[in-house]
Amino acid sequence: MTENKSLSAVVWVIEDHPLYRDALALLLQAQLSVTAFTFDGVAAALASQQPAPDLMLVDFNLQGNETGTRALNALRARFPSVTLVSHSAVEDPICVQAALQAGAQAFISKAISPEGLVTQLQQLIAATPVLPYWINADGPQPLSRAEPFVFTERQHDIIKMMLRGKSNKEIALELALAEITVKQHLSKIFEKLGVNTRTQAIAKLNTTFHEIPKAQN
Repeated sequence: MTENKSLSAVVWVIEDHPLYRDALALLLQAQLSVTAFTFDGVAAALASQQPAPDLMLVDFNLQGNETGTRALNALRARFPSVTLVSHSAVEDPICVQAALQAGAQAFISKAISPEGLVTQLQQLIAATPVLPYWINADGPQPLSRAEPFVFTERQHDIIKMMLRGKSNKEIALELALAEITVKQHLSKIFEKLGVNTRTQAIAKLNTTFHEIPKAQN
């Protein structure tokens, strides 16, 4: 029997509008049987003595200095393994791209139905590997409007060779690069992917991308 992870999951709702924040917490506790904690901003969440949650639902448009990617970057730095979801009434593709690049696994519009939000969060809590995505009331939006990961041509070459099992030395020889240069490229690749090791990078690339995205010349 498959365990329903949502039954024991903990969700943090970070939202500066009290009525909406409390309504979200009640919805999630009722529909997902999760334990929900609410915070009016990132500073309050960072100061919390509660253990790290399974998922954070974060308003992208928090007031003051906590708005946008500042909030997401601060939370990602403190909680690197937590599933981070950006939530906003603003659907500007630039904001979506910024949120996904800052480490959010999803950007979910506040225009989505309560049932739709519950479904999306349930899937994210289940930790099924997915490409970072954007969804609004009309459904999933094309990632071409807000592509979260783009690699340079050189990074793309190195990724392909890494996926074939080539060592840094072999990559350097084949691409006529210094080995230190290959290591520098890999460091940037790991940073973009949000991982720390080669093994993590390979796993994420294999489970996330159908085709490795590459910047157009």
